[in-house]
Amino acid sequence: MNATGQRTVAAVTRHLMPPLGPMYLIAYIDRQNVSYTPSCRWSAISA
Repeated sequence: MNATGQRTVAAVTRHLMPPLGPMYLIAYIDRQNVSYTPSCRWSAISA
């Protein structure tokens, strides 16, 4: 990759990683919370 490409990748990474890190963490925590939910509760809500 040439110097322009490396600068572009660095700039994009520098601007995208700060918001994507917390978003990934929130999605991970949300997925863990859903997996601990009792299945009987979901059947009561869907009925």
